[in-house]
This record gives sequence, C-alpha cells and structure tokens, in this order.
Amino acid sequence: MSRCRQISRAQMARTFAMALALSAGVGLFDVAVGQPGPGQNSRNEVEYRPGEVLLRFGENVNPSRIDAIRNEMAAIKLKRHPATGIEHWRLPRGLEVTDAVRTLSARAEVRYAEPNYALHAFVIPNDPRMAELWGMYKISAPAAWDITTGTQEIVVGVIDTGGRCGSRSNTRWSPP
Repeated sequence: MSRCRQISRAQMARTFAMALALSAGVGLFDVAVGQPGPGQNSRNEVEYRPGEVLLRFGENVNPSRIDAIRNEMAAIKLKRHPATGIEHWRLPRGLEVTDAVRTLSARAEVRYAEPNYALHAFVIPNDPRMAELWGMYKISAPAAWDITTGTQEIVVGVIDTGGRCGSRSNTRWSPP
C-alpha cells in the first residue's frame, strides 16, 4: 500500500497564491528596471555637472605640487573640503570632463578623480521601514507628494528654549 501525502485545499490555495505573487513580483521588477533612476537621464546615462570634477590627492602630496597640476590643466579650484580632502575644480572650456578624469586618474599623486555627479532626492523616501510610519499614510502624505513637494517661499523655523515642559515647576496648575 503506497502512502501518498494528502494536501489540504487550504495548503494548495496558499501555495498557488504564493506562486502567483512571486510571478507578479518578477514582472514588476522588469518594469522598474527599465525606468531611469535618480541621477540618470532618459538614455540611462549618469548626469554630472559639465566642466566640473571632484578629486582627492594622496596624503603626502605637497600643496605646491597640487597647484602645479591644477595650473597645468588650467583649472580653477572652486572649493576644498577640509574634512575629506576633496577638491572641487572647474575645468577650462573645451576640456571634456571624461578626458580630465582619465588624465587626472592616471597621475600617481591623485588618489581618485570623478565627475561632479548630480544627485536627486527621491520624492517618496526609499526607507525600507517607510511602511511602518502609519502616520504618513493616515494623513495621505504619499498622495500629497505626487501633487507638490513644497516651495522655497515658505520658511519653517523651530525655536527651542531648552525648557523642560514636563517639569512640575513649569506648570501653573497642580493637582489639589
């Protein structure tokens, strides 16, 4: 007598629902992959500011040597970020960013060089725990973000005096 395992209808329905959900998810993944993401244009190219590069030199490179390299390329230093050591340069007209990055990266003194990439914020946060913020959904915030994401004309300021509001000494009313 062969023993066949009996599968209940509920188990069969759960298995079917899981397979259906997985196949639908794979289809949605294909659609999402085809769309340009933040920082990309419709041709799926990464956007960067024309004529600008960010670069970092090695630890023991003399500042006069850095100036000589910059002058050799006829670039202008826009800013140096002291915390990271990254320099922001503007290139002369006619010098392509990709060519400058290739030339600078080939130098022994340069740790890395890259275009000044354009970064774009997501309208809806990409936080994996966003679904747990029930208050955002309760006030229809994601739907509102489809309509507007704010304005530069309104300034919100928060003034914090540092006073402890919960302290009994700060309240006028006290229980009898």
